[in-house]
Order: sequence, then structure tokens, then C-alpha cells
Amino acid sequence: MKPVAIFLTFLLCKLEIGFSKEILLPLDSQQEQCIEELKLDRDTMAYLSAQEFPPEDDQNFNEFFACTWKKQGYQFRNGQLNYNALQRMIYNSLKEQAGASRSALKLAKHMANTAVNECKNKGGNSHGQIAVKMQNCMYKELLRIAEESRYVNNSENSKIW
Repeated sequence: MKPVAIFLTFLLCKLEIGFSKEILLPLDSQQEQCIEELKLDRDTMAYLSAQEFPPEDDQNFNEFFACTWKKQGYQFRNGQLNYNALQRMIYNSLKEQAGASRSALKLAKHMANTAVNECKNKGGNSHGQIAVKMQNCMYKELLRIAEESRYVNNSENSKIW
């Protein structure tokens, strides 16, 4: 169980650092294409993308986010979300960080499935708002699961002593 606890601590740190307001994450080629196609301000989109919880009511950002998710295969052209692709994306990201232990892979799969399933009914007024709300919800769910798992692991470890 110790590798899982280390993985969860690493995940929380990575999620917190990766979405820090002071850090602008580099944009990928799909994001760059969307900025060009939509004629948006690159610095603004990079800044909003780096937010822990990007705004759900910024029309330009919503359009940018939907464009990006559609290019990445997380959202279909009609605005429906590709739940399988979202689960794979989360699982693969967690798997990269967790390593190949059976317990870590099992936890990564559980976290990916739970995050997507808990957020399926978020909805929104546009394709972009649907995507941003889903992303924010999944991130909150991952944090919640990681915190619960860390609490359970700490409780189990304290019982040993």
C-alpha cells in the first residue's frame, strides 16, 4: 500500500503545481491551431488554461476549449463528450505517474472511471461550457478521490503503530 500513498502524494503535488496561477503551461499544437483559427489572444488563453479551475463563463475561452477538445478527440463535433477518451486520457496520465504496480494501476483506473462518471451530467450552454465544466468537475473529483485515499492510507498506517 505504500507505493499507492506515494503516488497519491505525488499526484496531489503535480496537480497543484501543474495548475498554479503563476505558471503558464506551454500550449500544444492543437491549442495553437485553435487560437489561430478563432483569432484569440494567445497569452490570455495560456493564462486561463493554467488556472486550477478555468472560468466556465468566458465565451472566448469556452470556444478555445471546445476547439481543443474536439481536436484531441475528447468531444465530438456535435458537442457530446467522448467519455471513453476522457477516461483513457486520465488513466494514461495517472499510469505514467504511478508506475506499473498492480495496486497503482487499479487505483488509476478507479480514479479515471469515477472522475468521468461523477461528472457526466454537468451540462452547459455551449459546447465549450460543457467541456470546461467537465474538466473542472473531473479535476475536483480526482482531488477528492486522492484526498480520501490519502486519508484512508494514513488511517491504515496509524492502526499499525
